[in-house]
Amino acid sequence: MKQSFSAWMSKFAVNKAPDMRTLKILSLICIAVSISGITMGFAFHANTPATLSWLTMEEAQQKSMEDGKPLFVFVEAEWCGICKRMLQNVIESANP
Repeated sequence: MKQSFSAWMSKFAVNKAPDMRTLKILSLICIAVSISGITMGFAFHANTPATLSWLTMEEAQQKSMEDGKPLFVFVEAEWCGICKRMLQNVIESANP
């Protein structure tokens, strides 16, 4: 028996609680989307080189304009704990 579109949509009415089957299907969809997003993130990270190339400010600005990519400038201070953590975890790990 075919269901009309309005009868099918009435399952998703706001004032009606969804049944367990609908919740299970939505949960599986959410899990599948999450897993695919994580997998794509790993694939992207695997193709990214893990080295930094230090440039002068003028060279970096020119390269940024040529590539159409944003420019990242790292500024640190002796008293800045977050700066030290970033230097240790991000910048030093990218320079073997």
